[in-house]
Amino acid sequence: MGSSIRVSDTIESSGFPLGFRVRDSTAARQAVVRGVNAARDVFTVEARAMGGHQKEAVVTEGEAGTTWRLVSDEGPFLQGTDAAPFPLGFMNAGLAADVLGRLEAIARSEGIVLSRAHCQLNTDYQFTGSFFKGTGKGSARPPEFRFDLAGPATPIFLHRLVMRALDASPLVAMHRHRVQNTFALIVNGKRRELRHLVQSNNTSIKDPAKEWTSTPRPLAGDSDCPKIIERLPVSVSGASNAALALPAESAKLEISVNGRAAIEQSLVRAEVWLGRPAGTHFALLCDEAAPDVQANPTRAPSGLGLAMAGITFCLMTQVLRYVEYHKLKVRSLRVVQVSPFEIASLGLARSMPLDTHVFVRTDESDETIERLLEMAANTCYLHAALSDAIEPQVTVMAPAY
Repeated sequence: MGSSIRVSDTIESSGFPLGFRVRDSTAARQAVVRGVNAARDVFTVEARAMGGHQKEAVVTEGEAGTTWRLVSDEGPFLQGTDAAPFPLGFMNAGLAADVLGRLEAIARSEGIVLSRAHCQLNTDYQFTGSFFKGTGKGSARPPEFRFDLAGPATPIFLHRLVMRALDASPLVAMHRHRVQNTFALIVNGKRRELRHLVQSNNTSIKDPAKEWTSTPRPLAGDSDCPKIIERLPVSVSGASNAALALPAESAKLEISVNGRAAIEQSLVRAEVWLGRPAGTHFALLCDEAAPDVQANPTRAPSGLGLAMAGITFCLMTQVLRYVEYHKLKVRSLRVVQVSPFEIASLGLARSMPLDTHVFVRTDESDETIERLLEMAANTCYLHAALSDAIEPQVTVMAPAY
């Protein structure tokens, strides 16, 4: 990728896993928004562009929560190195894991132990307009869930449990209800007032470069943790090394993300891949159990954590694509995304807006960089998914009991 972003390091050069724990929770028991109990917390993603399409995110799950380092890349269709999962894959895996984890918690509260809990999830996106002219717009279609469940309950009762799990998921709530996300742009250390995006009122967010002066390292003693992210040796027929053609004016580009997830030994294992254009398979682990630092330490990020990283990665991909194709002189890109979540007393999740702060070092004018952020926000598929109201499509398969 012919970007002006300086290559600081690469995913491959560190020798680190694609996902690992950086810091433990500072609370005896994390009050994070898992399950269906009333809760409220804030997740924070601190991300940086490493060069090309490689990106790093440091995700803190709750104000006193565990911190994880995750990396992302794009496949050959966007001239990436395919070294880590693509951004839309993080959302697909996180959404499936979040709902499955809540489903298991609800089933147990009803005295039901599911002997099988599988979920297929397809998430499709569309690009219209002209990328080159800056008129492009991303959009999302309703997520398509297909559950395969077995347990000591009737199919009708299991279907009701699924619907309760969907209602308790903050990610589903963010899809169902329009939210007005806010932004802040800091160019060469100075905050710029935005004319077209909704301006963030939060002035306390710091540049991640001041917090992370070097690459985060795995927490000491974490060598026995499972592989949180794994690139799978799955060959995909029709996969191509050709770059993805950008649509002309009024053309449409379809992107389909396929995923399947299952609960395995109290963890959710999600496998994701691009169906159109065809791409590499990646497996991601999620821990949806209520964490207890002493008795039940968290072994992997939550689905919420993966999804929030995916949204940040997706916005950064669009920024980097515009930097490349418009040959902008941007030396560095960092993003901080603050994501509040809330579950009410009746087990109903509320839709909460995201607050995104973009830090850029550049030789371009402030006006050019503001326009860059606007175009990226308009074409970001995951911001589009949360800026519209789309109701998931659900199918539940369960044998008669």
